[in-house]
Amino acid sequence: MKKIIILLIITVAFIKITDVSAEIQNLVSFPHVINGASSETQIDFNWDEPVGDTTVYGYYVKLSTVYEPDFEFNDFNTLENPINTTTISYQNLKDGSYYFYVAAYYFIDMKEVYGPTKISGPYIVDTTPPLNIGLIVPEKTKSEIISISILATGANKMCMSNIDFCSDNLIDFEESIQWQLTSGYGEKTIYATFVDSAGNESNTYATTFLDMSPPTATIHASSSDITPVHITIKFNEAVSDFDLSDITVYNGNKVNFMPDASFSDTIFTFDIFPEKKGSVSIIIPSKSVLDSAENGNEQIVYSFLFKVSVENVSIPTISEWGKRIFVLIIICSTFLVMRRKREVSSNHLRLKIYS
Repeated sequence: MKKIIILLIITVAFIKITDVSAEIQNLVSFPHVINGASSETQIDFNWDEPVGDTTVYGYYVKLSTVYEPDFEFNDFNTLENPINTTTISYQNLKDGSYYFYVAAYYFIDMKEVYGPTKISGPYIVDTTPPLNIGLIVPEKTKSEIISISILATGANKMCMSNIDFCSDNLIDFEESIQWQLTSGYGEKTIYATFVDSAGNESNTYATTFLDMSPPTATIHASSSDITPVHITIKFNEAVSDFDLSDITVYNGNKVNFMPDASFSDTIFTFDIFPEKKGSVSIIIPSKSVLDSAENGNEQIVYSFLFKVSVENVSIPTISEWGKRIFVLIIICSTFLVMRRKREVSSNHLRLKIYS
């Protein structure tokens, strides 16, 4: 009976010594977590020894961007020296997904024996901020609320502001939003910060011009007693789609409309032949023209008094057989009195016609 007991004890002891089937315990990583992206380029690993009575002599570890679900440490892939601690740190890692492999090893009967390999990951290193970022806004607007198209490759959060770049009020990334500008005439800046899942940030901004004022114009008449009356219209800002059909004239015929050669979108001229003495009115109806923010003008009215009683007529000479001949043909239903005056410095005959 005593021999049997001894044999049992020896057998149990042998089983305890050769039990190396347990994995390492409580593997943790910092600051990375599995399937979580981080901009940190360092990963620290800590773990506890496998459960069992067999003495652990050290650990074989490997960090790889290749996932090998059936990988096990053995005599052929343990060329690197093992470590004898339960912690290891990997630094200066490049962007990518990493997998950590670790296994304990033992000496049994003077031979190195490997425990099961524990695999953990992926741990994602991402130091690249969102790319191709941009805000598409109107160059000018007449509304304090504008539509913004948003570009940001890789972003999943964003923060928008009228004041400065921000990251403390993040919202989910959207490709377009309606945005409220600050009030008041002038240039407005919209700031945007984009953040990816690893915490990398990119900043951009865009500007627009808030113009809620309608275009205005001043009108000037060259004279009130000589025809045609030359009219100049000068807008306070560039306008579009303005032509003679946008102008209404009372007591006169409008002709010779022309944009200014140097300021073709702000200054325009045309001529008026009044139909009779008295008030001549020029009206530009509301919304006849638009500025670059698409504000339409309010109605513009200008009047002047046409009071001509004497018309000056200049008649050029015709050279015929070496003589200067003045030709004037007048057809009129009223009695006219003409006085002739020869201009000394001109080849013209000056007449004053009285009705």
